Amino acid sequence: MTASIGPDHADREILRFHRARAERQEVLHGDTDPQLCRRGATLVLCGRGGSLAISDDGGASWSQLPDLTAPAAAGGAVLALAARADGTLAAAIERRGAVLVLCADDPAGPWRPTAAIDAGLAGMGLAGMELAGAGQAGPPSARLVPLAGGPLLLSLPGRILRSADAATWEAVAELPADWGALHPLQLRSGRLVAPVGDGAGAVALAESTGGGGADWDVPDGFTPLAAELAELPDGRLVLSYGMPHFPYGARAVVGSASGGGSVAWGDDVYVLGLSRYAIREKARPVLAGPGASAAAAVTGDGAIVSAYHRGAALGSYAPTIYGPGMDEWGRRPAIGVVRWTPEGLDRPPLVYPNLWTERVDARGYLDNGMVRMRPDDRYEGGDYVENFEMVVYRRAAAEQRYFPGAGAKGVVVCRHPDGSLVYTSRDRRIHRSTDEGRTWSFVVEVPLSGRQPSVFGFGVTGAGTFLLTYAVLIDEADPARGTHGTHEPRVARSDDGGRTWTSGELAPRPTRYCGLGDGSRIVQLAGGAVIACCSNAWNDPARQAGFEGDVLLRSHDDGRSWGDWTVLPPGTCESNLLELPSGELLCATRYQREYLTVDLFDAPAGQGGGRPTWPAPSRNRAGPGRFKNEAIMFSTDGGYDWTTPFLVTRLHMVSADAVRLPDGRVALTYDHKDAVGGPRALVSPDGGRTWGAGHYILSYHPTDARTSSVTLRDGRVLTLWAGARDDGIHATAWSPEA
Repeated sequence: MTASIGPDHADREILRFHRARAERQEVLHGDTDPQLCRRGATLVLCGRGGSLAISDDGGASWSQLPDLTAPAAAGGAVLALAARADGTLAAAIERRGAVLVLCADDPAGPWRPTAAIDAGLAGMGLAGMELAGAGQAGPPSARLVPLAGGPLLLSLPGRILRSADAATWEAVAELPADWGALHPLQLRSGRLVAPVGDGAGAVALAESTGGGGADWDVPDGFTPLAAELAELPDGRLVLSYGMPHFPYGARAVVGSASGGGSVAWGDDVYVLGLSRYAIREKARPVLAGPGASAAAAVTGDGAIVSAYHRGAALGSYAPTIYGPGMDEWGRRPAIGVVRWTPEGLDRPPLVYPNLWTERVDARGYLDNGMVRMRPDDRYEGGDYVENFEMVVYRRAAAEQRYFPGAGAKGVVVCRHPDGSLVYTSRDRRIHRSTDEGRTWSFVVEVPLSGRQPSVFGFGVTGAGTFLLTYAVLIDEADPARGTHGTHEPRVARSDDGGRTWTSGELAPRPTRYCGLGDGSRIVQLAGGAVIACCSNAWNDPARQAGFEGDVLLRSHDDGRSWGDWTVLPPGTCESNLLELPSGELLCATRYQREYLTVDLFDAPAGQGGGRPTWPAPSRNRAGPGRFKNEAIMFSTDGGYDWTTPFLVTRLHMVSADAVRLPDGRVALTYDHKDAVGGPRALVSPDGGRTWGAGHYILSYHPTDARTSSVTLRDGRVLTLWAGARDDGIHATAWSPEA
């Protein structure tokens, strides 16, 4: 059966995921490619450079030991580690063209050389390893496997060696020269098996029919996988492997072995970790180099302890007006450890020292003496970076397309009254589709006036009128004062299909300035009013006169004139509105706060005509940068008064669009702005009041990717999106599962 060990998404797939409780920490810094074994109740972890740590409590805590080195092995690279039945430890180290075998009675050493295996005995092993130097990234090309009764197997590319005493070795199996090393595991039943794959995602078990590592039965068309097997107490198998492409990291699948080398793998893929580095005091991680190896051991209580090479940061943030960039030590690689079960852990989180607490104040805020926050407003950076959980995904059908040269970030898609679909983006070119988004044709490039015009909104009225809102530069940024550029909003209008355009000031009272957001749809309500948003939370606070929320402007004459404004809660921007069948308005808004302020929640009491200010959902000020989540709120009077906003996404998952499905559910598509970003989605069964636990990854994208969505005639959702540096539009047609 096929195991999902290929890319995390394909051209015709999306991922539906949930989160499971786990325990995560980083154990070895400055090392790569972990080896992990269990010695009685002790777990022993080693990196390629020889860093060594042990855990006597099932992976809950770790103690650093002296490096696994001996004079004869100095400067070598650790290839494999194993614990024999009598408690002795063995390690295989490549050094100067030979494989050295070291043994120790205790993980703390001393480690003594017992054998030096030269190229003649290792066969193709040394030639095929493509070894990296000590401490350098590179998948281990060997495995040490303890067998029942005490013998050891050493699996190398092209050959398997066996020893009864770790000192004298003999070749017991010859393997094809173009193979990598087998990664054998001896099951409790006594069977000796190893994972093999066909290169297209299918995984099977090769078995040693001759016993003791000889005479392997490998299915036709399959070759060894760089993956590791572990056996759970109930007989299920865990296959851990590295993802050698974006998004890099470690994965695992769980299955049950059956006869004939086949395995019934489950549909769930467990994301053990991503190979990127997240700074402790900064929510947004940076891109990291690939860290594509994984190892696993099973504890006595059935928990899985997985170790993976986390990778190293490729760069750092430049200094900003908010302070310095990334710590330089973040460039070092590290080995992370996650403790988990396929069903998720029940126990509390292991390590979340700056945020996790069980103390709750009288108002229901978590308070650990350093940070106060609501339980659902935790310092969470997206899908995967939490210390106390992991992502588990399944594949779902979808249709993915890309239209190069046909748009840019900030896309907004609308249904035209004639039934076609139209969109524009930051590049101000309008495109039309008459086949539900399968193909697009160019309509017009909108002529915009002013300095550096930047599109932030688009819509089509019931009369077929095109409306496009944009910002023009008024004052340059002043880095010395820490201010950004000041922009004035304008609106372009065409009532003849884009042939001619008029342009005028949008005038977002109570100020004349606007932000530089994008992706906001101009909507027309059932009663005829047209509403546009101005993204004012992005403005310079010094010029805001206390108003730091998005501003809604209305037109009652098909977009010719604008006024009748409403100020949304402080911190809101890039808002999108959806009118529900009841006439109620749902607003999805990017809720953004700067860390140097009081989160913009101490604004004056008077907001937009004397209406009260909104209460603060969080006082979280930990770390530099911006805190931003997507929030939902409702209005029953056409957008003049709004309910208190509540957060529905995690940190840095923002700028959403909402569409209503034929069955009445609401789909929310938004941008995950972390290092492994891209479009995401949530689904609500009750008009946006609650949101299901099933989240969707519509695609991965290395830079932020603003989304806009419409419902297709066949009931699917069409989500258009583009990243910050894309010259073209991505399209995902998908259906939320029941």
